[in-house]
Formats: sequence, C-alpha cells, structure tokens
Amino acid sequence: MRGLIVKDFYNMGKHIGPTLVTAVCVGLLLMVQGSPALFVIGFAIAGGGLCSTCLRMDEAAGWTRFELTAPVGRAAVVLEKYLLLFLLTAAGLVVGGAVSGVAAAATGTLDFTALLLYSSVAFSISVISGSLILFFLFRFGMMKADFFTVLCYAVPAGLFVAALVAAKAFGFEVRTGPLRTVITCLFPLIALAAAGLTAAASVAVYRKKQF
Repeated sequence: MRGLIVKDFYNMGKHIGPTLVTAVCVGLLLMVQGSPALFVIGFAIAGGGLCSTCLRMDEAAGWTRFELTAPVGRAAVVLEKYLLLFLLTAAGLVVGGAVSGVAAAATGTLDFTALLLYSSVAFSISVISGSLILFFLFRFGMMKADFFTVLCYAVPAGLFVAALVAAKAFGFEVRTGPLRTVITCLFPLIALAAAGLTAAASVAVYRKKQF
C-alpha cells in the first residue's frame, strides 16, 4: 500500500498549483464573508479533492487494469484511496489552520475554540464529500461519476448549513457554549462513520467489477 501512496503523490504533483490557487480563492472568499478562521475550510476541502483527482488519473492512464497484476488485493487498492483522502485532508487542515491562525492573530480576532470548530466542520465536509466521490468513481467510473461530483460537495455542505441554521432558529448559539463543543466532537464522528460505510461499499463494488 505504501507504493500506491507514493505513486499517487507523484501523480498529483502537477495538480498542486491549481489546487492551491482554488484553495486560496475559496479561503479568501470565506474570510471576507466571515472570520479569518474560515480560511481553513477552503484548504481542507481542496486537499481532500486531490484524492479523487488521483483516481481519475489512474483510470485515464489505464492503471486500473495494470494494478490487477500487482501483488496487492482490490480491497487494498480501495482502502489506499481512503487513506490518501485522510492524509490530504489532514495536510489541508494543517496548512489552512496555520494561515487562519496567523490571519486571525494579525486582525486581533484569534479564537482557538472557533478555529477548532471550523477545522472540525472542514474535516467533516472534506471526508464525507471525498468518500462519496470515491464511491461513485469506483462504482460508475470516471465519466459517469462526474454527474455526482457537484452533489457530493453540495449536499453535505448544505446539510451542515441547514443544521446550523435550524439550531440558530431554535435559539441555540452555535459558536459559543456547550453546543459548539458538541458540534466540534460530533461532526468528525459522523464523517468517520460515513467514510467507513462508503469504504466498505466501495470495496464490495470493486471486488465484483469487471475490467
């Protein structure tokens, strides 16, 4: 599995530039609309998005057929992509969190608990969206899965926003108090559960797939 991860890191090299530009643009937009701590969301989601790019590159290059002859099982091929998703999301959180912290400190709005909340939301959206995209890519292939890509980002983000709006409508303060702690801890657990379910489904689909 280590070789597969190294291969993917080599492949994604040419996509790092556009991804960083996208992450910076999204992060700056979020910062303008709210707190500098929101910058971490753009980096985390952009980082996780590189994982599906690697899978698309594998299919476009015909690697998916070649890897069947390699001494690695189909389950390992699938699980490696999910592991890569976590690694890239974590990298995005580290870079985006550092930039958010510096920006917040420079503007005098540094709040570690808020940064932790936004990091939790960023991790959750990136993992859930990335997991769904990987499932659809393994299930339908690169061309057919394109239809679902936008939905995989829009639906989880929409549900998170709807949950926050509903909480506020019922008089709960999301950014302070006990509810913030609950959200900070609960959202990542939901994301991990979603990743586990989609990973199991992807393994089952990929084992039956004919090339």
